[in-house]
Amino acid sequence: PAIRRIPRNTLKRIIHKLVATQKKKLIKEFASLDNKVSLCSDIWSDHWQSCSYMGITCHLIDNAWNIKKCLLAYRCFTDPHTAQNISHLMFIILEEYGLTSKFFSISFDNASANTCIMDELIRLCQPSIGDKFFHIRCTCHIFNLCVQDIRSIRFAIHYLWTHPQVMKQWGKFCKKMTVDFLDKLFNLQVFIYIQTNGIMKFLKAFKDDTDQLSGVYYPTCHLVLTHLCNVACTFSEHLNSNDPAIIECILSMKTKLEKYIFNIPDIFSCAIVLDPRLKLDDLGELLTLYYYSLNPITDACSSSSMIIFSVKNSLTEIYNEYNEKYGSQVGTQAQQLTTSSSTTSRLSKTQMLVRERTKHPRGSSSSNLELENYLTTTFDFSDADEETFDILRWWAQKTQVYPILSLMAKEILACPVSTVEMEQAFSVGGNTLDERRSTIRPENLEAQCLINDWSRAASRTQDSQNEKNDDEDIDGTSGTTTGGGTSD
Repeated sequence: PAIRRIPRNTLKRIIHKLVATQKKKLIKEFASLDNKVSLCSDIWSDHWQSCSYMGITCHLIDNAWNIKKCLLAYRCFTDPHTAQNISHLMFIILEEYGLTSKFFSISFDNASANTCIMDELIRLCQPSIGDKFFHIRCTCHIFNLCVQDIRSIRFAIHYLWTHPQVMKQWGKFCKKMTVDFLDKLFNLQVFIYIQTNGIMKFLKAFKDDTDQLSGVYYPTCHLVLTHLCNVACTFSEHLNSNDPAIIECILSMKTKLEKYIFNIPDIFSCAIVLDPRLKLDDLGELLTLYYYSLNPITDACSSSSMIIFSVKNSLTEIYNEYNEKYGSQVGTQAQQLTTSSSTTSRLSKTQMLVRERTKHPRGSSSSNLELENYLTTTFDFSDADEETFDILRWWAQKTQVYPILSLMAKEILACPVSTVEMEQAFSVGGNTLDERRSTIRPENLEAQCLINDWSRAASRTQDSQNEKNDDEDIDGTSGTTTGGGTSD
């Protein structure tokens, strides 16, 4: 009774003031970065107001080598979902934060409109490396598309859970194990799936890979190829099953995987090279395993060699561009470090020059000497180091040794490979915009979603979002996510 109730208009003014203050801090932080950020975007349609909302999240590695994520917008979007309209609103949002020329890549799901807007975004934003790494397809969305063929398991189990009488009948059936009764309950094919342990292990592999690639506070770009190999090996293993139904499902999934990501994007391969434990040699092994698991008939080694050659050319091209852009800044910093240690004797300087010269491989041009040095240097990691290895901490310690490569690592490793973070933001909006608050104004909903995400960003709890349960998703009570078209 002693609690004084805050008027809703006062509370609204406080929230909007907090949003304005925090937005200024974000703009200042973005301007102080010496590297670019990556984006993730999607569009959500609610059932209460019958309108759409565009969400954009920003992912970056700050100057202290901590990976961060923040929601930039939860903007009402009433125009038709055409490529021009989507890119125009996105450009307006990026202008508000001063990011139109300071973002490295953008992640979408596989909706056709999202693919179509890339040309328009490239024209508006003119990224420094062109479209080489600009567009990233959501890997988790691709996994989800692959398992759509066996979603009948989920609906069958949901049917059992929501019908107590049927559940009792199912219990009696499990004791008797009579297939005739199952025909009356639901499709026999579902029974085959459920009774086969292989399909459960198969689905668990997809779930584990999706969970690993949905992380918020650790890089995921260098993990994609490894998890793709896990999925491809799972396909290959279960194709030896004696169950025709399972084989049919796996062949359909494999076809979808090959359709969307048979050709590994360069950014995932380059991220593997930037992992000092793997680099080009292990990249070749992973590619060979991936292509051989998908199609043992093809010459996987030949395909891997071509991709490695392409990746090395891409890395050299990117490195040269970074060296041209940031080389003078790095040289100035190195000169300052050198002058601070002026007590070094001439003999030690000569020894250092000779030692550095012997490290450089012959035939390397001075323009990409740092890259060649990294690729040819073998780094030793013990088993204990492998378990606790932190790729961001490693690059933070190697900033002085590889100044240009560390900038590349900052931008490439920050790229999100899934739109799960965006789905979490949509879950917050869906929980806020319910039956009791269906008349909330779009600008107030955006302010609440921004404050919610920014407060969790401060405590680094953005990876523990409580989402709606599976029952609500099946019933379709929440909104729907769409990029403005069907999957390519």
